[in-house]
Formats: sequence, C-alpha cells, structure tokens
Amino acid sequence: MFVAKRGILTFRGIQPRLFSTSNYLSTTHIVKVEAPLGIGSGTIARALAKKVEYQYIPVLEILKAIVFKATNKAPSYKHMMQPEKILNFIRDTEIECIYDPKLDYKIFVDRDDITAATLGLKPLAAITKRLQETPSVQKALLDRVARVICEHEAQGVVFSTYMTRLQTPCDVSIFLQADLETRMKLEMRRAKAKNLNIDLEKLRNGLIHHDKISKTFSTLDENTQILDISNMKLAHIVRKCEDIIKKSRS
Repeated sequence: MFVAKRGILTFRGIQPRLFSTSNYLSTTHIVKVEAPLGIGSGTIARALAKKVEYQYIPVLEILKAIVFKATNKAPSYKHMMQPEKILNFIRDTEIECIYDPKLDYKIFVDRDDITAATLGLKPLAAITKRLQETPSVQKALLDRVARVICEHEAQGVVFSTYMTRLQTPCDVSIFLQADLETRMKLEMRRAKAKNLNIDLEKLRNGLIHHDKISKTFSTLDENTQILDISNMKLAHIVRKCEDIIKKSRS
C-alpha cells in the first residue's frame, strides 16, 4: 500500500531493509533495467515497478525537467547552451521524484511541479541530447539523476536506461536483450500507434548503428542478470524480472 508524502514514498506495513552499495549506504533497494534501443525498457521498468510496488524513476524525464527549468531561467537559447551556465544550475537545483497514482511519478524542480511541462514539450528531448554532447554537462546531468535515485526514501526504486553512461550503484541489474526482428516489430508497433510511417531499411540500419555505439559505454558487469525477451509479452517479461528481484532479496 503506497503512502505518498512530499519527496517521500513509503509503504504501509513494510519495514525498509538496509542495502549497501559501493558509494552509498541506502535503505532503498535499487533496480536497474537496461536494454538496447527498440526494446522499450522504460515501459517494462514502469510496469515492473508497479508490480513489485517500487517507485519508478523516469531518468529521461528528470533530465528533461532539469533542462526545462534551466531554459526558463536563461535569457536566451545561446546563454542556456553555455556549459558553465547550465553546470551551475544543475549543481544548485533541488530535484524530487515522488509517487503519483495517475502517472506513477511526479517531478519537482526547486519545489515546482513540472511533470506536465516535460511531457508536453517535444523539443526538450532534442535540447537535452544537444547539451549532453558537452562531456562535463553530460556527467553533471547524469550524476544529478544518480543522486535522485540513490537518495530516494522509498523501499525500492526501478529505473531504466538504454545503454547510457549513467553510473548508479544498484542492488539488481537486469539487461534485456532481443533479436533484431523482435526489436523492429516493437518499433513498428509503436509507430503504428502514433500513425507514423517507418522505412524498414532505415529502421534496421539505425538499430544496428545504435548497437555499435552503445557497446562503447555499456555498464554491464558480472552481476548483471541477462534476460532474452524475444517474442515475450509484457506480462511475462515483468514476471521474469520480478523473480530476479525476489531472489536478490531472499
């Protein structure tokens, strides 16, 4: 049973356990779901968090929220794109991600709820990607998100990445893999739902190209649980991930 408070997600009747990570001492059980582009790791992580009653942490949305707040404070786009300006903002800002029964989460930056704003502004994703082309800005953004994850007061959190440089200590690391044809079908299904037309050859080449780039900064290690989800339905994937989490806590 969720009990939501500002900045805190607790669970009625459940006592938190102590988990030690390499850089933090945390009572939060941290679960990372990683996957290459096209699998839909965010959708899976969100469904998994709901199933095990953990807090879902939307990494990309938090990154976009930081950029959204920074752009509002910047007098111009040129000013906002200056690394030293946004670095100061990233370090000084206060960020919270709390449970919400409708969206599964709400994001507060400097105590302002900007969840709807980050979901509604498509250019934010492009601006966020552009800013991360500067290594110092990328590191500051990802470090800030890592702090949000590791300092959360929920019993457990689930977050997803699609092979980014987000370095976060975690108690469970799950890597989802699927064959290229499965990933193409998933992308085509998403495009159809949005009434978009997709060039299959471009899609195939794009996924292959992204895989080659991703190998240069994969965070997989010997503790990562690898799960092949080719031809699996969402409910089956979630059950498999849930079993991995249960084993880690036994």
